Amino acid sequence: MARYDKLSAQLLARVVRWEHASFALNQLEPFHCERHGWKPGRRLKKAPKDDRGYSYGYAVDGHLLIAREGQFEYLHVYEGDTITRFQFDGPAIAWAKKQGWEEKDQDKAKAQTGITRLFLKAGRMERVEASWPGRRKIVDEYEYDAQGRVSKVRVSDPEHTDELSYDATGALVRVMWRHPSGQASEHFRRPAKEDALPSLLPLIRDKLRVQILRVLKRAKLGGKAYAVVISTCLEEAPHLLPPHVTVGLVDYRDERIAHGGAFRRDEIWNPQAMPLFDDARLRLGDRSLVALCNRANVAREDDRPIVVMLRALAAELQPFVAEALPSVPELLVYAMDVGGEDAEKAARAAAGKPLAQTLKKLKLL
Repeated sequence: MARYDKLSAQLLARVVRWEHASFALNQLEPFHCERHGWKPGRRLKKAPKDDRGYSYGYAVDGHLLIAREGQFEYLHVYEGDTITRFQFDGPAIAWAKKQGWEEKDQDKAKAQTGITRLFLKAGRMERVEASWPGRRKIVDEYEYDAQGRVSKVRVSDPEHTDELSYDATGALVRVMWRHPSGQASEHFRRPAKEDALPSLLPLIRDKLRVQILRVLKRAKLGGKAYAVVISTCLEEAPHLLPPHVTVGLVDYRDERIAHGGAFRRDEIWNPQAMPLFDDARLRLGDRSLVALCNRANVAREDDRPIVVMLRALAAELQPFVAEALPSVPELLVYAMDVGGEDAEKAARAAAGKPLAQTLKKLKLL
């Protein structure tokens, strides 16, 4: 605790600028997000209100001093060509208090849980050593091409090599993860112009419209449906399409409402809470659809247009779904981001005024 308090105070006193984001933006390791298949976050004008936000504090010389990522805090110390990053669980005493922790446990929130040393040579990242209590050290070693670009990163655990490719302008276009056996998988690919979302989403929407109705007609429900949910999870980017299609059955809904509880209405609209029968989560296996979706599933700065498309598709399908499967009059078709949206609010927003009033009278919203 004393180490955290002293070091944190020293670094905070040197911070002259803060930057906020929805996910990781500033990693000292080159192409950290792309190598791990993560989508970089969006810059935010204000500090995030919840504990899932990301905030970064910089010194006057531009050095990153403090990184607050969710419930973790990283403090950076610069000594010549070496940067030491100290990882702590719980960004500050305020976070622990907010969670309702007792005072004795608040000290645990400041316990150091990891340390990473980054070694530079001539201003370039050469080696990264990360260690945590009870775990093996992980070492990344960087190789550069003739143009001074990172060409390979050799990782000790799990043992593999990240291979980076660039276009004629020097922009990163691809990262391949390669096992010593030769087996490889693509972790990052910069989309070509023809694979931009404005070009792909109308094609994907047309395919989804046909495919969803087709699989609904073939589904073996075993009861009447009250909801059809088209969902994705932006936190799982870039693997967002095709979406999940989940059917909610009346028997589950009525049983859950009768059981009571503060979260009953959120649970009946949450596709992840709906019990899965044989065809509850329908498989959209059309090959041409999957091929289009694979072209769209690349790391992007903003994936929200995908959710917007799914919402429009759900509204378009609403009048046709009742003809495709046994359902109740108050059937609702809606789309949502299961990682970032409240399920009941998503259902209410999709219902429209007449249907929302009906669902409210039934005490379902």
